[in-house]
Amino acid sequence: MKLRVGAAATPAAGVPMDTAGKPLDAEGLPEGSVFGVTSIETEQIPDPEAETNLRLKIGIKKRQGVAIDHSKLRIMVLFYDSVDNDKVVATDADVNYEWMNPKHDWLESNPETLIVTYLRSKTHAITSEAALSAAAAAVTPGKNSPRAKKHGEPAAGTDSLSGDSGRRKYLGYVIRILYDDKLQTVRAEPARLINDAPNPSVSP
Repeated sequence: MKLRVGAAATPAAGVPMDTAGKPLDAEGLPEGSVFGVTSIETEQIPDPEAETNLRLKIGIKKRQGVAIDHSKLRIMVLFYDSVDNDKVVATDADVNYEWMNPKHDWLESNPETLIVTYLRSKTHAITSEAALSAAAAAVTPGKNSPRAKKHGEPAAGTDSLSGDSGRRKYLGYVIRILYDDKLQTVRAEPARLINDAPNPSVSP
C-alpha cells in the first residue's frame, strides 16, 4: 500500500507532522494515536570490516494515562538500499534490534528506546534467501528476551529480485508503529521512501 503524504486536509503552516502527514499534538504524538516516535538518532559506527555500519536509536512514546495491551503493539523497522543508485529495494544487510530497557513496558520510562543496527560487511554476498526477504524488525514488546538476531519478512508486493544483484548502497529506513492493527505513525528518511519503497500492507 502506498501512503500519500498530504492526502488529508493540509494542516496549518508550522504544525509539526510525522512523515505520513499526521499532525503532532502537545505530547508529540500523532493526533488520535496511542503510540508515536518522539526521537530518532542515527549514528555511523566506525568499522574497518564494514561497508556500512549504523545504528538507529528510536524513542517510542506511549500516550499518558492510556492502558495498553502489549500483544497488540507491533513495531516495524525496515531498511532500504539503492541498486546502482537507481532502484529502491528492501535491504539484504544484517539487521539486529535491542531494547535499551529489557522490560520496555512504558512504566519505568516513557519513551522507551529501541536500538536497531544495520550492518553491510565489505565481503557481503547476496544469498537467495536474503534476496527474497526484507530485513524488517517486527518487534512485539513483552517477550522474555530483550534482544533478537536478524528477522526477515517476505517483501510484500515485490517481484522476484533476480535483477537486484547490482551494486547496493544504504539508502534509508521506514518506521511504522501499529497498535490493535491500526497504523499509529510513520517515520521515513529520506521522506520519499514512504511512497517509493516496496511496503507491506498495513491498516491506515
